[in-house]
Amino acid sequence: MAKRCLSPFPSSFAFLYIITAFFVVSLFTLLYLRYPQQYISDHFDYHNLIKLDTATFSFSSNDFTTSLLLSDSQLSPPPVVEKPATVVQEEKNEEDDDNEEESIVVSIDPLSFPPNITNKEERMEWMKQKLQESTILESTTRTRRFDQKIQQFISTKACSGYIFMTWISSNRFFGKRELFSLESVVKAHPHGCVIIFSRIMASKQGREIIKPLLERGHNILPVAPDFSLLFQGTPAQDWLKRLKDGKLDPGKIPIAQNLSNLLRLVILYKYGGVYLDTDMIILKDVSRLRNSIGIQEIDEKKNTWSSVNNAVLIFDKEHPLLLRFMEEFNSTFDGSLWGHNGPHMASRIIKKVVNDTRYKINVMSPMAFYPVTWFRIFKFYRKISVSDEWAKEMLNKVNNESYGVHLWNKVSQSLKIEEGSIIGRLISEHCIICQDVYAS
Repeated sequence: MAKRCLSPFPSSFAFLYIITAFFVVSLFTLLYLRYPQQYISDHFDYHNLIKLDTATFSFSSNDFTTSLLLSDSQLSPPPVVEKPATVVQEEKNEEDDDNEEESIVVSIDPLSFPPNITNKEERMEWMKQKLQESTILESTTRTRRFDQKIQQFISTKACSGYIFMTWISSNRFFGKRELFSLESVVKAHPHGCVIIFSRIMASKQGREIIKPLLERGHNILPVAPDFSLLFQGTPAQDWLKRLKDGKLDPGKIPIAQNLSNLLRLVILYKYGGVYLDTDMIILKDVSRLRNSIGIQEIDEKKNTWSSVNNAVLIFDKEHPLLLRFMEEFNSTFDGSLWGHNGPHMASRIIKKVVNDTRYKINVMSPMAFYPVTWFRIFKFYRKISVSDEWAKEMLNKVNNESYGVHLWNKVSQSLKIEEGSIIGRLISEHCIICQDVYAS
């Protein structure tokens, strides 16, 4: 015989409990529907909240919590402070810049890739299409204000010299070694003004990278250049027009590399000062040098120099040699030969004009900036052993004779900086933040 299941509550009580709960819920529902605004207004502004577009508006958790605790009537109105018109305009410009930056995808730009195409005509068509996808050469409200920003910057600083750098790659590639380079630059030029021509470094992400240096009061301005405006009135203007019109073969090397070679020439021609690559460790003040370029290699058999390098350029504004460089770049451009439009171009022109007194240039020895060649740079990254007399002598010579050391990043970026190495010691002595020198 089946056992009877006993419940802790009689069925009549369970039925009564369900009916009572139903009526209670119904009562609160009716009250809410009858007086919804009185209930909601005690918690937050319902009308304003439902109008927010989540794609364009954001708020912090602190803001939201405050809204729950205080109504508008409980808050004292903030005092009205009139700001000077110039300050208001600068803040508006910065706000516009930040809004525009939201549309920039900080990634690898299409121009950073080489065209894997052998046919010249197809490469030209490929470049024409990629230029439409690229943001590097894009002209916007923000980029068109680049010169205005530069003039405002230098007018408020007592600059002992102008140092220019460029960065066209993604901010993902601006690593610790590039930051060490920038640190060494500002440490060697505590009263100098460093201007970085880079749309990426002028973005929120880029400014965040150099924020530690800015917070220490160093004069650094990242600015997004407008290439069309900057190149106006120079041979670079014609080169850029031919590239955009699909009438110039970009070659097999990433066009961004050659664009960097041309950009540095135009910057110095328009402003004058010092140009430095981001793989230079600067040891001494170079802003006092005039119209100088460094020798990269010496031909020992002929007892003369064989090539210069354009990683360091120091020239007065509108120097005639810079104009010759740009003319040569435009007329002999070859995007498939590495170095043809950079170091080799500079070498070709200097050999032609080195004895021409109209140019008045200073060709400096390799020890000035290139104490070690790219195929021997690995020796600078190794720990100096007790018996390594070459490394000891080289470190001593660099400290005494060099203004800086070119790291040849394309070759050395995969090399580990060993403790006690030449590079390790130089970076440690000439950095500012010095974070993770041997882990970079």
